[in-house]
Amino acid sequence: MMRKISGLIFGAAYCWLASNVEAATADMTLDNGLRVVVREDHRSPVVVVEVAYRVGAVDEKDGKTGLAHMLEHMMFKGTAKVPGEQYSRIVAHYGGEENAFTTDDFTAYYQVESADRLPLALELEADRMEGLSLKAEDFKEEHRVVMEERRWRIDDNPMALAGEHFSAVANMASPYRRPTIGWMPDIQGLTIEDVRDWYHRWYAPNNAVLVIVGDVDTKQVMAEAQHFFGGLKAHPLPFAVVPREPEVPGQRCLKLHVKTQVPTLLMAFNAPGLRTAGHLEDVYALTMLAGILDQGDSSRMEQDLVRGQQIASTADVSYSGIARGDTLVEFSGIPAQGHGLADLRTAFMKEIKALQDKPPSDEEMKRVMAQLKAADIFSHDSLSGIAESLVGFEAIGLTWHDRDAYMEHLHQVTPEQVQAVARTYLVPERMTVGELEPKS
Repeated sequence: MMRKISGLIFGAAYCWLASNVEAATADMTLDNGLRVVVREDHRSPVVVVEVAYRVGAVDEKDGKTGLAHMLEHMMFKGTAKVPGEQYSRIVAHYGGEENAFTTDDFTAYYQVESADRLPLALELEADRMEGLSLKAEDFKEEHRVVMEERRWRIDDNPMALAGEHFSAVANMASPYRRPTIGWMPDIQGLTIEDVRDWYHRWYAPNNAVLVIVGDVDTKQVMAEAQHFFGGLKAHPLPFAVVPREPEVPGQRCLKLHVKTQVPTLLMAFNAPGLRTAGHLEDVYALTMLAGILDQGDSSRMEQDLVRGQQIASTADVSYSGIARGDTLVEFSGIPAQGHGLADLRTAFMKEIKALQDKPPSDEEMKRVMAQLKAADIFSHDSLSGIAESLVGFEAIGLTWHDRDAYMEHLHQVTPEQVQAVARTYLVPERMTVGELEPKS
């Protein structure tokens, strides 16, 4: 939920945040390559421990998709030291929480514990970084679980399935075209040997970042990280993919009939991310562009297409440059009653042309910046949110310094830069259009 606060409070809160997080954050790299980031936050006696491995779905090969996610499940199946499902039981016994998630770019595992349980959390994570059992009988069980997850998340969800097909077309050259969870035939064909190979190739201290946020002492945490992780061995890593698209991929179209009640329009434009942009300011300008079009009730999409002309019942724009490779500026919408997909597509293109013809106003820029600052400040209400934010940068080859400087870079974007990226990236030769019609 977006909250409304005066610009003066936004500015004061953001300045406090920017000046304090820098002083409370430290990092080091162990001799074995493990990167450790510690952010002290003494608001409550809690600590979040998150380990991210710099490997995700983009590193899979065609025919073996779903491996990153499959191993995520197996990481909770025990080691010689902590067998079976004792890992989760130990965390629960001491009142903690644990979970994991797989992305295209990385795989992360986290615990939320009482601050005095930090040594336990570190010992558990260090143990499974190198000592995972990976038993065939455990794989057989989790293999069924993952296939069922694929069914209820994607196969039995018409819009999710359509979105998967659309992504496969919009990401023409890069491995982002493959679903994070994997294609079902590939998942069905996975073996325990595939999972073991993935684990031994990618899971190593020199391919991981350990992020610790909470009521801790940095010096003590660094000593404990060295104690529990310092003895683990680094090993040579495979080549890590940086997903790229052709400079001019060409316009692509997709038409699908899906089991849904209303038609939906999807549009996407290939654009760079922080790791692939020739000019970093383009990433920040594209972020502001998405906000101009769709950030709050005062955005252009809401004012022009939903409330004004009433062409759309919903109209959304999204972009994130926080990715290992090239990414997308994505539009989606549902036509209002009496209008069709062609009307909505024309309306979307008119909004884009308006930005290409004339820069946004200073007032629009201030509004979007205030809303982005608010979202950033509120994301720091949660220790887990802070940890996940830091991991999001560290796990794609950037650093926490880049994370903490992100809002300042957005603040420096000019209206003319927003206009320039609209002209450069929101063009037909970079566009994919998906028309989803209800199946009769």
